[in-house]
Amino acid sequence: KDYFYTSTLFATATPDGGQGPLIGPARPSFFGKSSDTLVTAKAQLEFRPNDDLLLYAGWNRGSKSGSFNAPYAGSFAYPNDEMPYDPEKLDAYEIGTKLDLMDRRLRLNGAVFYYDYTDYQSFKFIGLSSQVTNNKAELYGGELEVTATPADGLTIELAGSHVIGKVYDVSVGGVIFPSNRPPFTSKWQGTAAVTYEFPFLGGELSVRGDVSYRSSFFYSVTNFSSTYVDGYALVGANIAWT
Repeated sequence: KDYFYTSTLFATATPDGGQGPLIGPARPSFFGKSSDTLVTAKAQLEFRPNDDLLLYAGWNRGSKSGSFNAPYAGSFAYPNDEMPYDPEKLDAYEIGTKLDLMDRRLRLNGAVFYYDYTDYQSFKFIGLSSQVTNNKAELYGGELEVTATPADGLTIELAGSHVIGKVYDVSVGGVIFPSNRPPFTSKWQGTAAVTYEFPFLGGELSVRGDVSYRSSFFYSVTNFSSTYVDGYALVGANIAWT
């Protein structure tokens, strides 16, 4: 990538809507280059003691390229040497199971996981400017899914997850926060849905109701109260005919 950033100030627009005269640079211009060689990989072991049970343990290496920030015009929220940020690397470890019961009318999927980040690309707002920086981070938790078909045409789905996330040494205005929550990461999430399908007027009618819940989260790694989003639930219903 070749990156060039410049920010220029002009006087207030004229009464007829035209642009006012040039004042000068709002801040020093910046030019940067980046070239990343990224590697992704996966290794997984699976064991099937019978046709209805799968046990697995796996490791995944993920990566995300680096790039450059673009401060709000005229902003000195952070200096030019904080424009670039490095690639992100993730080592994700997971152990789980998939189990079928009751002649496959009941399915259970469960997993526990640990995500270890190197140069995690954390997102924060500084004044009116957004910024991506690199930090050490980790996430761990578990999830469970249950799908049941107690009668023909009737499907019940339940799912839930619990996640603990930490981003370390977050710098805001020269102050270091030892451990903050990652942006958009809720500790608890869950869904429940019921679907019933049956023949109707020469086709098939599907009736579905669902509810989902997400606990509170922050949309900036600063974890300031102004970036806090309270937990909420969504309720939906759907009727479809095919």
